[in-house]
Formats: sequence, structure tokens, C-alpha cells
Amino acid sequence: MKKVLLFFSVFLIFNLCYSQKNVIKGVVYDKLSGSALPGANVVVENTYVGSFSSTDGSFEFSVKSGFPLTLLVSFIGYETDSVVLNSPTSAPIRIDLTPKAFVSDEIVVKSIRIGSQDATSFSNINAKNIEKINIGTDMPVMLNALPSVTTTSDAGAGIGYTAFRLRGTDQSRINVTINGVPYNDPESHNVYWVDVPDLASSSENIQVQRGVGTSTNGSSSFGGSINIFTHSLKTDPFASLIFRYGSFNTIGSTALFGTGLMRGQWVIDGRASLLHSDGYIDRATSDIKSFQSNIAWYGDKTILRFMLLHGKEKTYQAWEGVPKDSLKTNRTYNPYFYENEIDLYNQNHYHLVVSNQFTRKWSSTATAFLVTGNGYYEQYKEDKEFSDYLLPNLIIGSDTITSTDLVRRKMMDNKFYGIVFSANYDSYKKVQLNFGGNISRYDGDHFGNVIWMKYAGNSKINHEFYRNNGLKDDISAYYKIRYALAKNTVALLDLQVRNISYKVRGDEDDKKNILIDKSFLFFNPKASVVHNFKKHSIYLYGGIAGREPNRYMMVDADSGKMPTPEILFDVESGYKYAAEKWNANINFYYMHYKDQLVQTGEINDIGSPVFVNVPKSYRLGVEGIWAWKINNKLDFEGNATYSINKIKDLVIHVDDWDTYVQREEYYKNANISFSPSVIGSAILGYNVVKNLRLTLSGKYVGKQYLDNTSSEDRMLHAYKVFDFAAEYKIAPRGVKEISFKLILKNIFSEEYESNAWVYRYYYGGQHYVSDGYFPQAYFNFLGSVAVKF
Repeated sequence: MKKVLLFFSVFLIFNLCYSQKNVIKGVVYDKLSGSALPGANVVVENTYVGSFSSTDGSFEFSVKSGFPLTLLVSFIGYETDSVVLNSPTSAPIRIDLTPKAFVSDEIVVKSIRIGSQDATSFSNINAKNIEKINIGTDMPVMLNALPSVTTTSDAGAGIGYTAFRLRGTDQSRINVTINGVPYNDPESHNVYWVDVPDLASSSENIQVQRGVGTSTNGSSSFGGSINIFTHSLKTDPFASLIFRYGSFNTIGSTALFGTGLMRGQWVIDGRASLLHSDGYIDRATSDIKSFQSNIAWYGDKTILRFMLLHGKEKTYQAWEGVPKDSLKTNRTYNPYFYENEIDLYNQNHYHLVVSNQFTRKWSSTATAFLVTGNGYYEQYKEDKEFSDYLLPNLIIGSDTITSTDLVRRKMMDNKFYGIVFSANYDSYKKVQLNFGGNISRYDGDHFGNVIWMKYAGNSKINHEFYRNNGLKDDISAYYKIRYALAKNTVALLDLQVRNISYKVRGDEDDKKNILIDKSFLFFNPKASVVHNFKKHSIYLYGGIAGREPNRYMMVDADSGKMPTPEILFDVESGYKYAAEKWNANINFYYMHYKDQLVQTGEINDIGSPVFVNVPKSYRLGVEGIWAWKINNKLDFEGNATYSINKIKDLVIHVDDWDTYVQREEYYKNANISFSPSVIGSAILGYNVVKNLRLTLSGKYVGKQYLDNTSSEDRMLHAYKVFDFAAEYKIAPRGVKEISFKLILKNIFSEEYESNAWVYRYYYGGQHYVSDGYFPQAYFNFLGSVAVKF
């Protein structure tokens, strides 16, 4: 370790002392008004060197690059400009940016996003990089290389039901929006990526915030947020076809098209996708399809846009996992054998967007939305009591039959509708303001039908054995002010109020009558300050977020034991450095929870597990992020996270089938489940020739405990996975480009599991464990051919 530190010290001293530097300085102006533009991004092309213009529009930084070099200058609402410098100059450079001819689509998400000058830990993925990493897998797997991220796939191959965690936090606590519209299921708070397959193919950029982040729409951000933006004006016509094939009979295709600007104002574009995979796990097939269409009108100061997004998934269930004792002998085992043990769901998104640029300083946007969903999952059940399904016993002569084999469907039919809105003000001096909010209602029916019975008697086909309705209203508003305290120092104050009303009426599938009528009011303040000096940046952030219990936490709770909201206090601080060939960011975070909701093994009156509030728990960690352009051909980037994740004074409950009284176990400092202390990712890229790029990527995830007891017997072992990818592009006559991609995944066939569940109990005085693990595929591949016209 001492040798490593000595090497880096000598390296830095050498660079500081012997590298000749040239200072580049200038001022960015609005070409039409002549006013200075603070906050414009100025970077040297193909390097990490750059700066944001200060309150007076000025910028200054030093470079070691030889001349000529090119400056790229960008600002929201303006055309990106490039300035070529052929030789060093001591005089300030004047850069005039031209306002875009049309209103910028980015107004739609401007108020809920973090800017590069803000003091929050985040990652931006632009359209070019999305195209690089989008190989047809679901969104969580596509984002696997981001800091502090872990992912899992039920089918083991990254297609179908997939999920991710951010800093150990599951995705039901991570806010997700599509063009500013909430995507988390309002009741469960979960994110079902399988319902919007291949969304990445029509995404323009994605922002992932870690921690509480900035105020947004929808469910509370408890571990992070993901903002997906799909709108962008493409003035020229385009079309592309993508064909995919890979292991486990994975085959798919995507078609994209756009008319370009018609009659100077109208644009129509769309996408259609089909994908099938047999999955790594036995019978874990996925048949998913989606399409997206946009019609937009661009006026001088107004955009009108209508978006339709449709997704349909049909997946064979692989939810139970593989028992631990079968992992060595039958890793692809699936306990389901009934031929139609499937999950089938349709989802439609309708967005109507109105954006206005009233003046140079004022803009606004509003999106009216409707999301509809319906579907079911079907299951074969053996020897089930008639009474459990509200059916009479079957009497044949003197015999009474009390149970039967049957097939049931648990169904959902719901709609989620509302409006999100924001207004933005930029003084182009010291002050930026954002006002916005969300008004929405979710109305969802849950019901179950018996569609077949071995002993049916006089029972009706599609007999309904439960039905309930959930109604949830969500109203929120936020106010944000950015203020330049000094030339290179910016503070942000972000205040949000959120009110939730939730009602559930009816009967649950366990015959429990449900009557819930709860309201929650949260005040979520955040504040931050960032100071930039030359190539350096330091920042400090603090934020509070409140989150209501989800549907199942409330439905399963016994009367008088309703869980209370959980509160997160998040403090983050960090340092960023951008040199010509490399940049780095180190971020420290402390996330303190009050009344975090966790499963402790405690059960309700009918034996179902419940979530309970634990008074004190926390996550303490450090994230390191870097990128290095070694030379024109070789680059290296990655990230690493080390964290401590604890629950204080935890009582665990374990079923005792002999006494029917739960045993209790006490843990003073318990490790939070599914929270690895070490996560790392790295990508080494090599540009062999102009159009051929090779990459080797690696991912390391430390051990994860399956429950909060820190038992080595109930644990996911640490794993490291390496992938190799190649991309080659050609431009033959008649087409714009043909791109060939091949990714070899898990090239060393690492044997690992990425998720699991566990249930403990005592019987006959002995301790037993039931479990299900989710193995991921050994070596496999996925390739694609994309043709652009």
C-alpha cells in the first residue's frame, strides 16, 4: 500500500511541476440579447477539462493539450457551439450561443433534475452512451456498472423480471419517473421494468441520483432516483432496425423511425420492440413486446406533445428460486411445472405535454397523464380447502369432499392519472427558481378467480374468491432556489410538501376484511452548497425524506399495529477533480433512518410476516468514481463503494411450530440484509481502429446477508463477474451506418446467486430453514446488428 501511495504522490508532483499549462479564459453570451450566460458548460473536446461559466458569464481553466484544440460550449435552450483554438491566447475568448429555433424539450424535466453544478451524487447517461450499453437486457441490468448498484434477474439472464438495489436499498424505495411522470406503482412502490420493455431504445438520457437527491414527483426517494427522458426534437428523418440473438434462445428486434420536422412544426416518431428468451432457469420464458409513439408540434414558444407507450409481458414464473441444497446439483431448477404458470400484464401510458418558453427568463411545463394496467398471474394449487376459496364442500352420496386441486388467477385492473407541472425562472445572474408539483390518483382493483377445479360440483366458472379496491391520492409541491453566493459558489434550497391519502376496502385473498383509511403529510427539506475553483469542486448536501408504508405493510398489519412512516436524514459531502486526461469524485454519505420498516420475522394474527418499525438504523459509506483517458486508444473508468449498514437493538422473531409462540433473538448491531459492504465496477476500453472498440468490464459485489441476523449460513457469497464486448461500425453505400455488437457475459463462468429469500422455524426442538436462491447464468452471449438509415 505504501508503494502505491508513493507512486501516486510522485506522479502528481511530476505532473504539477513539469507539465506546461495554457490558460484558456473567456465569456459566454446570448447572441441575440448580448447578455452573459452563467452556468454554460465549456469543455475541451476529447478531454475531461472544462468549467461552468460564472455569474458574469466568464470561465477560466488550464490545459496541457497541444494546439489546435476545440472547445464545446453548451447550455439548455441554446445550440451547442464549437470553437477551434489554433494557438494559445492571453485575451479572453468571446463565445456567442444562439438560442434554439424551438423551445427545448428539456424543460419537461428541468425542475426535477440535478445540474452538473449542483452538490448531489449522481450519474448522467446521454443518448450516445445509452446506445453503447443497451444490448436488449432490462433497465436494471443495463445500469449495473453505475456506482453502488447491484442487480438481479429471476430468470438468470437479465430479461424478464429484473430488479436493482442502490446503496443496498431496494427499488421500492427508489423514485423512478418517465419524462417527469411517476412510474413507481403507487400501492406497492415497486418498479416493474418488465412492463415497459426496451424503454432504453427510445431514451434520450437517464439521470441516476444517489441518496435523497432533489425533490421530484411520485414516491419518496429513499435510496436514490432514476429520471428517464425520452423526448427530443430530431429535425431530420431517420429510421433504424435492430436485430438481437443470444444464449437461451434469446431473439428480438427493434424498429425506430422519425419523420423529422414536417411543415416546419410537426414531428412524428416511434418505436416497436419484440423480445423472447427461454431464460437460464428452467421454463423461465419471457415474451415481451412494446411500442412507443410521439406526435409533437413545435411553435415559436410552445411545444405540444402526445406520447403513447404500451408494454405487454408474458413470463413463466420463476419466483420461488432454487433451494440451497440444490444449487450444486440442479442450479436451473424451477418448482413450477404447470404449463400455464404465467404472469401476464398489459400497461399503457398516455402523456399530453404542454411546454412554454414565455420569455428568455421564464418557462413552464405541464403533463397530464393516464397509466392503465391489467393482468394476472395464474397458479396451479394442489389439495386446497374449498372453504379457503369461499366454496361449499362437495357432497357425493355419503362422502364429503373438502378439498380439491385447482387453478386460480390473481388479477389486477387499475388506472393511475393526474398532472405534473413546473415553472422555471433564470435571472441569468445569481438566481434560479423552480416551482412544481404533482396531483395524482390511483384507483386499483385486486381480485381473484378460480378458473378450474378437479372437483367443481355446481361451482361457477371464474368463481371470484376475493376482491378489494385501493384508492390513493398524492398531492405534492416543491420550491427550489439556486443562488450564487459568490462567483464560483452556488447554494441550493429545496423545500417539498407531500400529502398522501390512502383507502383500501374489501377482502384480501386470506379472507381478511380490509378497512384502511390513512393520511400522511411530509415536509422534505434539502439544502446544498458547492464551490468550484479551477479544476476542483467541493460540496456539502443535507436532505430529509419521509415515506409512507406501502400497501402490503398496511394490509398485513394487525388492527392497532399499523406501521408508521419512516424518515431518512441524508448528509453527503464530496470532492471532484477534473484534469485533462482523468477525473475523479469521492463522495461520503451518512443515511440515518428513523423508524425504518423491515421484516424481523414477526407475524400477524393469521401467520403472515409483517413489517415493523425499527427505531434506529443507518448507512455510512464512501463512493469513489473515476475516468481516465490513458491515450487516444485506451480508456479506463470505474467506481468503488465501501459502506457500513447497521440496525441497532434489533429483535428477531422465529416461528416455533411446537409451541406456536415465536422465539425472540436480540442483536445489538445487526447488518442490514442485502447490503454488501463492498461494491466495485470497472471498464477498460480499447479502440483498435477507428470503427472497432473492445471493452472488458468487471463487477464485484461483497457478501450479502439474507436476513438481519448476520448469519454466514444465510448469505449470498461475494462474487466477481467479467464481461467482454466488441462493437464494429461500417457505413456502406445506401445506409447511414451498420453496427455489430457482441457481448460475452460472465466469461469465466462465475457461479453466483444475486438474490434469495429465507424462512426460519423450529420444529421438534430443531432449527430448520426454507429458502430459495436465484442463480445467474454461467458464460452466455448476446449479439446485435443495428442498421441506421
